Amino acid sequence: MKMGLCTVVMTFTDTACDCAESLPIEIVAGLKQIDGIEDVKVEVTWSPAWKITRISRYGRIALGLPPR
Repeated sequence: MKMGLCTVVMTFTDTACDCAESLPIEIVAGLKQIDGIEDVKVEVTWSPAWKITRISRYGRIALGLPPR
């Protein structure tokens, strides 16, 4: 493990998601603002497939969805 490296593994709701190109760039820029993070690696994965059930309770509340 490399000190100062932050690795993010993420997926999108759909392969045609509008933010698929811009969001990883924004994540890198935001995380590099945190003290101690020198490098950021963003890995996009499509497995397992995204499902609405993967949204956390707090995420559902923030999106105006029933918390379950």
